[in-house]
Amino acid sequence: MKKYIAGFLVLSLMTACGGGSGGGGSNTAVVIPTAIANTKSTTFLSKSTGVLYPINVFVPADYATTSDALPVLFTLDGELSGGPFDDMRRRLMEDGTRAILIGVATAGHRDFDYLLPGALDFYKFLSNELIPSLETEYRINPRQRTLVGHSFGADFVQTALTLDRPERRFFANFVAVDGPVRNPDENAILENAMFQASAGKMPDTTFIFASAGGAGFDKDVEAAYQKMLGRNYQGLNLVRLPTYKTDHPSVFVPAITDALHLLFKK
Repeated sequence: MKKYIAGFLVLSLMTACGGGSGGGGSNTAVVIPTAIANTKSTTFLSKSTGVLYPINVFVPADYATTSDALPVLFTLDGELSGGPFDDMRRRLMEDGTRAILIGVATAGHRDFDYLLPGALDFYKFLSNELIPSLETEYRINPRQRTLVGHSFGADFVQTALTLDRPERRFFANFVAVDGPVRNPDENAILENAMFQASAGKMPDTTFIFASAGGAGFDKDVEAAYQKMLGRNYQGLNLVRLPTYKTDHPSVFVPAITDALHLLFKK
């Protein structure tokens, strides 16, 4: 991976004060904000999709002085600012949650990568390429991986659940926020294959559904939730957050706030 680091920088500026009888000086320390200080940006060229993805990584403030393995959150649409990565980074900092946040940027391919059939190769990229690479560099607890997506990203989160297998499960938690469910028939086929492969058992797995009740996809989300609920998977904790009285673009912040509080028991 090609890396360019936004690290912790402290710049000391000398400000000279002049006067008729002489002058004095003072040092002013300008500190880079913690969010930027603890964020690293990289790129990753995927063999599965052929796309060069920007990857943004945020670690807790005490990461360099501790040694424990941490939970990790992967968010789709993970551009550095102005989206899910920024919203989640802010929430983790405000709550004091000790977790690593990985933002996987779209590289202009979200309409293909997040929906079938492109989602199959994108899943291979996440599971077979990105996760193993990051876990050689960061102290990640492999049993505490969470996948987060909004809109088409939420559709991919549901697809990823169906592609995980008991013998090689990559994610323990899934958060799908207001997904339009654009591939219901294809997902039904994948879900049936998952049900057969898992014998209806998905221990220690949590799936959180969230939706917007305004100009959103509440009906689609409710239908997907009810379908999964009807399967009666053993060990699968299905959570349906209350419908938010907001529109599709605005639902992510309140939904992810509640989801993180549930996952980290805040």
